[in-house]
Amino acid sequence: MTERISTGLILYGIILLILGFVGYLSNPQKAKTSLFSGGGMGVLSILLGYFSKLPFVLPLSFILIILFSLMLLWRAAITWKLVQAGNKNKLFAASLLSIMLFLSLLTLGYLYLAQK
Repeated sequence: MTERISTGLILYGIILLILGFVGYLSNPQKAKTSLFSGGGMGVLSILLGYFSKLPFVLPLSFILIILFSLMLLWRAAITWKLVQAGNKNKLFAASLLSIMLFLSLLTLGYLYLAQK
């Protein structure tokens, strides 16, 4: 059980780091938040995965991923509205945010099933 949780959190963290870096590379002038949010949550997730044997890690992981998901949902909704209004330059950012949100929701489901 703990190995599955650890693996899931570490994999989630690595993918977030990659996606955050991709977002940053797409527009280095304006996409620093992608690097900070994806990278920051990615590092936290990797650390939580590394320390997954501690009893507080799983509840803390759920809380952090839920909060991160809510932030992603908020940012994706705003960005998709800009795309819908005709700002096609935001399409990549909106898609990336949506992918990160989907990944976060998948990870929540995986952690829930892995704890049983």
